[in-house]
Amino acid sequence: MNAEMLYVGGVLLASGFVIAVSAWVWSKDLDISGQLFVLTVAIHPLVGVFVAAELLAPTRELAVLMYTIHTGLGSAIPVAFALFAISFATNRRVVSRRLLASAAVYVAVVFGLEVTNPIHGVARTGYEVVGTTIPHLSGAPTSFFTVLTMPVFIGYYAAIGILGYRFLARREGRWTQTVVLFVGFIPPFAVTALWLGGVLVGPLNGAFVIGSGWMASFAGWAVLRHQLFDVVPLAREAAFDALDERVIVVDDEHRLLDYNETAATTFPELVSGRGESLESVLPTLVADAETRPDGGTATDDHPFVSTFTRDDDGTPREYTLTVSTLQAGGAVRGYVLLIRDITDRQRHVRDLEQQTAQLERFASTLSHDLRNPLNVAYGRIELARMGGEESDLETALDALDRAERIIEDLLTLAREGRTIDDRQRVSLVDVAESAWRTTDTGDATLTLDIAPTIAVYADRTRLQNVFENLFRNSVEHGSTDSSASLTVTLGRHDDGFYVEDDGVGIPPEHREHVFDDEYTTGGGTGLGLTIVDAIAQAHGWTTGIETGRDGGTRIVFGDVTLADDAADDEHRSVARVEASSVDADP
Repeated sequence: MNAEMLYVGGVLLASGFVIAVSAWVWSKDLDISGQLFVLTVAIHPLVGVFVAAELLAPTRELAVLMYTIHTGLGSAIPVAFALFAISFATNRRVVSRRLLASAAVYVAVVFGLEVTNPIHGVARTGYEVVGTTIPHLSGAPTSFFTVLTMPVFIGYYAAIGILGYRFLARREGRWTQTVVLFVGFIPPFAVTALWLGGVLVGPLNGAFVIGSGWMASFAGWAVLRHQLFDVVPLAREAAFDALDERVIVVDDEHRLLDYNETAATTFPELVSGRGESLESVLPTLVADAETRPDGGTATDDHPFVSTFTRDDDGTPREYTLTVSTLQAGGAVRGYVLLIRDITDRQRHVRDLEQQTAQLERFASTLSHDLRNPLNVAYGRIELARMGGEESDLETALDALDRAERIIEDLLTLAREGRTIDDRQRVSLVDVAESAWRTTDTGDATLTLDIAPTIAVYADRTRLQNVFENLFRNSVEHGSTDSSASLTVTLGRHDDGFYVEDDGVGIPPEHREHVFDDEYTTGGGTGLGLTIVDAIAQAHGWTTGIETGRDGGTRIVFGDVTLADDAADDEHRSVARVEASSVDADP
């Protein structure tokens, strides 16, 4: 078998393979960029057929006709490739019908001049047989035709530049797909260089057709592995361009395909996770059968969570996740995950719930606790008016004092129950000592069982109010007779801190009610510990009650983030030393 027949066989074999891949890709539900890509690839086997026909033509006239057809068709490849690159890079925003029509007219003019050139000679000055191993025709273009076809070459190199720019810029999450396309369209460069160097023989267009098999192979792999033309463009049209939210696109096997810039800012791990399963990149978003909030299984519509919490520089942020299914050809091809930050909204909801609870608390206090001392005062004043004793007025005054204290505590509770957004890093010991100095504690003693460097993130004024209420409560109710021997202790535990006294304590059967509005052992308003609990909740802390080490009462604050200033200072010192060592290293 001679070289010519081997060459023709290679061209036809490559053409058949490219046709098969093009037909398979075309069977997918494609957008305009996918259709232009298939058009670009599919032109190659058409060119290959006419290249083979030229080489096998029995007469010169028929060989010239086949030559003009495959060169005319070949001019359409760079034009289609340029349109595809523009569509792919801009997500089809620039490729309008007018642009497509103009490109079609241009290709038709070039093709018409090529095919009819033997009649008018406008495109080429003539044709000659070149090559010895595989003889084939070659036609020298006229100056006019060279200028006319200049956009063909400019378009091809511009398309390579567009894909190269996207490859280097890593824009919009489609970097992997861009790499595949960029590598897939490189062969024409190599083919041209090898043909000009005399390494390849036969018509240049035939070499292009053989090289297109490489391009079609990469395209098929990209469609199969990365859902190149069906999921990503649909997702961008449906979500990326319409929403200013965190958007993530995965395929039907939950492999990460794409994401927008907002998602990359919130979840930096996405940047290095393209093509990987979402379970390994962001496992927080995927729930198994045991942890899914709806109790579903893997056979349900999707395995993604509906809400989740993520730590952001020490601050928990709350998110909701909405899933949209991407379908093509009646089958699920992927998912669009729309993620919204609802932290502020949830905070407002909690504020409203807390305000509602406060209103109910006010109503209860006004209708019950405040009514009692007012009734006492009213009755005693009436007795005094009817000639009663001075003690009646004193009792009425005491009742009014109690009413005033209740009103003051209610106002305090209203202020302290608001959610705290602006927090400072404060030392627990400093705030506790300040509260001790501003509270009438008699002869009681404050013991600090916690390092002075331990700090919390809190509103200093409201935290001091917590300590003042606790100290006052311990002194007034912790001892049956005198506060002389009473000791109040501030200490640390695993989940926060505590305040305890060594007084008489609170019976176990009463502990679950100590934070209720109306709980009191007598003499107080019953709102002191309620205020403490409200301030703790406003900080996001929990409160509890236990028995102290010496039998008294211990109030425990949990879910508190503690910081150690001493450890942080040491860490900063080490960092400065290491930095100095690096700077000093020659």
